[in-house]
Amino acid sequence: MTENLDQNGTEIGGAKIGVGKWDKKTEYRVFIGTNVTLAAGITICPGAIIGSKANVRKSITVPGVYVGNPARIVRSVKIVKGKNVIIERSAEVGAQPYLFHGGKIVVPEMGVVFGNDVWVGCGAIIMSGSERPTYLGNNVKVAQFSNVGHDSILNDGVMISAGVTLGGFSEIGRGTYIGMGVTVRNRIKVGEFSFIGQNSNVVKDIPDNVVAFGNPCRVQKRRSGYIAYLLKRLFK
Repeated sequence: MTENLDQNGTEIGGAKIGVGKWDKKTEYRVFIGTNVTLAAGITICPGAIIGSKANVRKSITVPGVYVGNPARIVRSVKIVKGKNVIIERSAEVGAQPYLFHGGKIVVPEMGVVFGNDVWVGCGAIIMSGSERPTYLGNNVKVAQFSNVGHDSILNDGVMISAGVTLGGFSEIGRGTYIGMGVTVRNRIKVGEFSFIGQNSNVVKDIPDNVVAFGNPCRVQKRRSGYIAYLLKRLFK
């Protein structure tokens, strides 16, 4: 059965479809093709298109076209913006990353996806995704002259200070603060609600709820339980 759903939170076989803010202006519907299998308990965000015979085992949080077993994203809109997205003068969104395959330049097609209430400062660069969209969640701030590498994920509430460089495929957990001049190596994961001090060089994964700094960046202490509690309440 093919469904073109026009409401938020419809439930089919235990899967919640179209979970998230409904945007009628851009017609962010959810399209599910024939003979699709949906795992119970997953959620699918508005703007997702699920191809025929796909097997969706995990929640889908980024708009795009998904096919296969297991279902994987194969195409996204070049640039998708939520509500109240501010991009300052001279900032560049969807920039071409430096990628080669077989001696030829690879042109990424996954684009950039913004949540709601995102601010990108002047001179900042947000690279286009190559295997998945570069994603900036809700309430994300990227300050002046920072670089967000291709295929990176900045979850809700992430704060990126001026002059920060994030390598490709970086993942920054929700509510984390990255200080001025920090460099994060490609494919590094920084946990939730952590604090990375300025001019640090992050070459290894950083856990949740810690204060870390230095070159190389090291965990200095855990954040107090009270601060962690307040942050989790804020981003619940």
